[in-house]
Amino acid sequence: MTLSRLGITMNADHRLTLNMAIFLAMLCLIAALAARPGHGSSEAAETGQSCTLFDELYFYDKPADLPLTPIHTAYTWDIWGKGPPADDVPPIDFINSRYKQVVLDGESPDLIAINIEHWVSYNVSSRVLDETNRKHLAVLRAFRDVFPDATIGYYNKGFHPTHGGLDKRAARTSVLRDWRQTNDGVQPLIDEVDAVFPSLYTNSADVTFEGWLRKARVYMEEARRIADGKPIYPYISPFLILDYPTPIPTEMWRQQLEFLSRNADGAVIWTHRGRSKRTDWDEDAAWWQETLAFIDACQSE
Repeated sequence: MTLSRLGITMNADHRLTLNMAIFLAMLCLIAALAARPGHGSSEAAETGQSCTLFDELYFYDKPADLPLTPIHTAYTWDIWGKGPPADDVPPIDFINSRYKQVVLDGESPDLIAINIEHWVSYNVSSRVLDETNRKHLAVLRAFRDVFPDATIGYYNKGFHPTHGGLDKRAARTSVLRDWRQTNDGVQPLIDEVDAVFPSLYTNSADVTFEGWLRKARVYMEEARRIADGKPIYPYISPFLILDYPTPIPTEMWRQQLEFLSRNADGAVIWTHRGRSKRTDWDEDAAWWQETLAFIDACQSE
């Protein structure tokens, strides 16, 4: 319906003003759409400042009063005991009846990341994918029954290793498209979790901060896409995963903490749990002193 049919008349100046207002409104709308993740922006949109760091540190003689937030990672050997049985069925009875007491001494953590990596969700048939999702969901629901007040998610689900080595080179558009389609396969699981836990470790010494950042930006954008507003807590480590326990450069560690403080809801600091790689706590370690400096600077802003 036109303005004239409503009995409203406009002179040339009024029409010019109206046209200008419409033009400016369209510019604002285009800018807003361009800034949304997955809509043409290669940068990870900053979400504010988060100073939260979660404690997944495994050291001998680690102090109990570190300025970190507790988290419980439910590893495969915790869930199955000595290892997954041959039939690969999730041990729901154990989770329901004994996990809390046997693994956690009766404690109820506020944040839980389930870590089951042997159920593969990529490069599989649709039948296998459906079965994998079903098993993951069964474990998730069992944990939710036992820990109804906890925030629960899965470590590294939705971020399959088909990203084309983003920490070494920029991936082709077709590779990223296929990667995102693969991630869509676990959307039924992501829809039910309370939080998303991407893996953003530094694998080897030849990974630069620029390479890590390239991967982190793509992963955080993908996390926002599949998480649909749920909190995102990436796992990181001050050590090289493929050359453990060689520390990553201190400056690079600080840069990672600062990036994630602006682009995630917190970060989980992980160190190796295995007996052969679990090391003594060192209060004066450069990475830890840099972590303390980051926390002080972050909380003062």
